[in-house]
Amino acid sequence: MNCGFYKVREKNDIETVCLLADTIWREHYAEILSDKQIDYMLAKFQSEQKIRNYVSEGGCYYIIDVDGLPVGYFAFRIAGRKVFLDKLYVLKENRGMHVGKEVLEFVKNFAVSKNIRVVYLTVNKHNSRSIKAYRALGFSIESAVCNDIGNGFYMDDYLMYLYL
Repeated sequence: MNCGFYKVREKNDIETVCLLADTIWREHYAEILSDKQIDYMLAKFQSEQKIRNYVSEGGCYYIIDVDGLPVGYFAFRIAGRKVFLDKLYVLKENRGMHVGKEVLEFVKNFAVSKNIRVVYLTVNKHNSRSIKAYRALGFSIESAVCNDIGNGFYMDDYLMYLYL
């Protein structure tokens, strides 16, 4: 497996992320969230404009490429003296191939290059597979948060931290 990352820079890249998001979210969250909430969250957090805004505000979006094919994406940003791993999504058929570990190494190297020693993320409390994967990568649950995201929906998450 040859895994690489390329920075989201142009319209085609953003369209690729949107397509990946639609596929991955509908498959991965089907057991956790309603179709209505998935639709709402994709529109609220993964639209072309939201991705453009995230990047223009200093965030980084990358497409994960395995053997020449886009298989996922991740996004992160500096938040104070920490790096927030905001998104990490991989197509079902590419999970279990250590792609997440390679992404985390990339993000950790970025953090260290900025003299930052903490990476954190949020994960849905019912997303047991992802929680298990993050624990295996060294993250620990620090607290629970429940945020109203509008339209009667909430993000009921754990905050997980990795200390470098």
